[in-house]
Amino acid sequence: GSPTPDITCPDHYTAIGQDCFAFEFNPVTFNEAKVTCASKNGQLGKITNAEQLRSLYVYMNDLGFEDISFWLGGSDNNDEGHFVYEDGTDVPQGTPFWGTQEPDGNQEENCVALIAEGFHFLGDVSCTSQMKFLCSPL
Repeated sequence: GSPTPDITCPDHYTAIGQDCFAFEFNPVTFNEAKVTCASKNGQLGKITNAEQLRSLYVYMNDLGFEDISFWLGGSDNNDEGHFVYEDGTDVPQGTPFWGTQEPDGNQEENCVALIAEGFHFLGDVSCTSQMKFLCSPL
């Protein structure tokens, strides 16, 4: 493959792979995280392909974030079992995205996070849990 050009990210954001993300370490609920990302001209973290997931995984392990879970922007609040990001994009389903037996929460767990147990796969979590979070620029 040809080398990919370096990408330039907006303020607050870091280039990880071919995308920009901001790590926020103040644990808050899903809705509070959404508001914070919006204040940074962003939305809660959006992972749409396996390459993004892999880049994030490598980056987080390099920084020693193995044990930290982060909110992403997906939820199925509008349609149980159908997870979408804030902009309406579908959250990818199945492997390699979701952890084994995930999503598993039915009506109780409607929000998507990057779960530390098991290599940072996607998992569904109660939206009122307090977690650190990732933002993606709009």
